[in-house]
Amino acid sequence: TSPGKVVKVNLSTFTASATLTMETGENRMSSAVIDIPNQLAYFGTSYPDLGYIIKVNLSDLTRVGAIATLESVNDFDAADIDLTNGYAYFFGDHGLPGLLRIRLSDFTAVDVLDSRFSDLGKTNAFIDISNGYLYGGSTLGGIVTKISITPKPALRLEYGLNTSTCDAISDWRIMGSGAWSMSDSTYVTNGSTTTNLAGVTDGNSDYQAGYVQDTSALTSEVQLQNDDFTEIEYSIKAATSAVDGASYCFRVTDAGSATGFTFTNYAQATITGTYAHTLNNAITLSRLQASATSVGVSSSFALSSEQSTPLTITFPYGFTVTGPFTAGDCSGGGEIGTFAYSSSTLTAEKTGCSGTVTLSGATVTNPSSTGAYTISWVNDDPGYAMVYIVDSDQVSITSNVDPTLTFDIDTSTSTAADTSAPYSVAFGTLDVATTNVSGEGSINYILIDLDTNATQGAVVTIQNANGSSGLVSASSSDTVASLTNSMSTGNENYGFCVQSVSQSSGGTLAKAGDYTSGTCTDQADTNAVKGLSTTASNILSVSGPVAGGRAVVSGSAAISVLTEAHDDYTDTLTFVATSTF
Repeated sequence: TSPGKVVKVNLSTFTASATLTMETGENRMSSAVIDIPNQLAYFGTSYPDLGYIIKVNLSDLTRVGAIATLESVNDFDAADIDLTNGYAYFFGDHGLPGLLRIRLSDFTAVDVLDSRFSDLGKTNAFIDISNGYLYGGSTLGGIVTKISITPKPALRLEYGLNTSTCDAISDWRIMGSGAWSMSDSTYVTNGSTTTNLAGVTDGNSDYQAGYVQDTSALTSEVQLQNDDFTEIEYSIKAATSAVDGASYCFRVTDAGSATGFTFTNYAQATITGTYAHTLNNAITLSRLQASATSVGVSSSFALSSEQSTPLTITFPYGFTVTGPFTAGDCSGGGEIGTFAYSSSTLTAEKTGCSGTVTLSGATVTNPSSTGAYTISWVNDDPGYAMVYIVDSDQVSITSNVDPTLTFDIDTSTSTAADTSAPYSVAFGTLDVATTNVSGEGSINYILIDLDTNATQGAVVTIQNANGSSGLVSASSSDTVASLTNSMSTGNENYGFCVQSVSQSSGGTLAKAGDYTSGTCTDQADTNAVKGLSTTASNILSVSGPVAGGRAVVSGSAAISVLTEAHDDYTDTLTFVATSTF
């Protein structure tokens, strides 16, 4: 009909329940596809009228909008829809025959996927989403056309510094970053189509128009079938950071992916001019592991002459500069300073600088991909150096240190002695006129040796068998009491004090508990001894590892005129060392 109509039919009664009439010119709707989840339908009009794709809301049967294809592609007699990827396809058989692709998300005519049909009269279509093809059947000659609808490549121009061969380049950079950029030309329009240039060998049998690019290195999608080839033309220029005398290679990829690409020939360019390369070039990174952060950067190179010019060091794609140089020197005189940085460059200013330039203190984040990377710079003298990023630059070293505690007791009249068990202190015969003390005659000192690697050190405790009863007669149970007090001749008492502590290294061995107070000197009759107990009491401590720890413990005993006479007074001391790891 003219205009076209959409009729809503009640299937249960097979009656027309509503009719939607299109606008003037939207005639003879001959194809349709339905987006069931969104309750939308798309209709294509038929020849000889102008071509339209019309969008209809099925929920309320209203016209949403239309795309006028005019004379370019029309007579849409077959269509199909790809809801997975969000496109509808309409076969157009007049004007410029081809498969019109409509993006559903914004209802836009994206492109004509193939405009080479000679087999007009498409009346049906079938889409194979899983394999990426659409098939159109023709009534003229019984022809079926197969068209790829898989995503097509958008070609991006990239460049790399050639230090050996183009195939060996691992650091391909996007055009517009670093040494090369696009050149906006007054003679071309970015995105305009190319023609098959004469004098250049065709890459395949069928030419498909490519694009001219002067402001963007990335083209729109390029539609290529099995026998097709195309030509992309780029307008580019060398940036000031391009290295004089260096050779650069160029290639195109699918928006950065080279998967499926085979590069037989590379376009190449060499920067010419009067220049003198820097010598003895070096770039040093504190870490070479991929993705390492806060990597320290230092650089050195020799200038051919005195210079008062800017220095720009450019890092390749993958690196991220995170901090500037902090120090620099010119060995032949002059200065270098005013350090700054961007995400891909380190800069400095030279004033009368000559000789070897050394720089340090900058930081970067390494690329996530391993391989060789070229870092270049320009002064008046250009130069570059290579670094190699690896998967790991560290070896994990592990070890265990077993806990140790060495504890030894000696008894001797010499404070430096090292004796063997059994250990004893014999006070001899006691009388009211004297106080018997370690170091006098044959009365032994108690010597304690301690070594430990415990992080929280160790504690030594003392306890006795008889408690405050002190020395006890085995035959009668009479006692020489043990009380905390200063010794005094003629007054009954028995006990010990710590005369001295020392260590070779490590923490400080010290008196502990009650033994920290009072006077305790060598062979003194009035030493302040501590009363003994059957409960362990701290006598020594150290707060960390210690080596060569030694304590000298002095004993004292005295009696009064009332102390019972026996020849079998005894006591037993127990020392315990405990480390905390």
